[in-house]
Amino acid sequence: MEVHNALSAISIRSELDENSSTIGYKIRDAETQKIPYMAICGEREEKSNATSVRRHGGEELGSVTVEELGKVIQRENKGTSPALKEALRDRE
Repeated sequence: MEVHNALSAISIRSELDENSSTIGYKIRDAETQKIPYMAICGEREEKSNATSVRRHGGEELGSVTVEELGKVIQRENKGTSPALKEALRDRE
C-alpha cells in the first residue's frame, strides 16, 4: 500500500493488487497485460523498506527503494533516463 501511495503522490500511475492470488499468478497476469514495471512487495521487502522490481519480459531488476524507483520512472517518462538496469548499476 505504501508503494502505491508513494508512486501516486508523484503522479506515477500504479495499481494495487490485493487479491489472494499467488505472487506467481499476479506476475503472469501483469505480463499478459504488458505492464512495463511490476513492484513486488512481500514480507521480505517490507522489512527491508524496499521493493523488488521486474520489467515486462521477465527481467528481474532487483531490490530498490520506492524513491529510487519513482525517480527512474519519472526520468524515463521524460525520455532523458538511461534504462532502469543502468541506473541501478550506477548506484552500486
